[in-house]
Amino acid sequence: MSVIAERKELTGEVTGRELAVAKARDGIEGPIAPFALTFVPFGTGEDGDTFGTCVVVPSKDDKPTKKAMKLSPVPRAGLRYLLECVADVGRAPASTSSHIPPGVKGVTLTEWRDRLEKVRVINPDGNPREQFKRIHVTLLNAGAIGIWEEFAWAVT
Repeated sequence: MSVIAERKELTGEVTGRELAVAKARDGIEGPIAPFALTFVPFGTGEDGDTFGTCVVVPSKDDKPTKKAMKLSPVPRAGLRYLLECVADVGRAPASTSSHIPPGVKGVTLTEWRDRLEKVRVINPDGNPREQFKRIHVTLLNAGAIGIWEEFAWAVT
């Protein structure tokens, strides 16, 4: 578990605090609950200054804020066609693994690559392996997809 936030380095102002799962073997990682900190005074010190602590107050917002992914056009198209491929032929993984979230549907890397070739996102006459690798590594690094062995799925 970790706490993430937006911080303005010049002023020290902190906004958008969220509790997040930093690492999970059997679940989805990322922001899960927004919150705010509220100062609760305990008393006054000998010097007249108020002392106390901060308490966590759940945010009124029901959903954690999730920043939109900024992807270039080719990886964005790759994600779109992965989602389309999963909608058409997606299924649960053939074998269970703690690295794949329970209940997730996905497709094989080959099925996804074939779809990208058919819609000309990757050029079958060029170097389709390298093009596909660039697309899926970009999406993986952005946290948009998950891959385990030959199984790929979109992270929602």
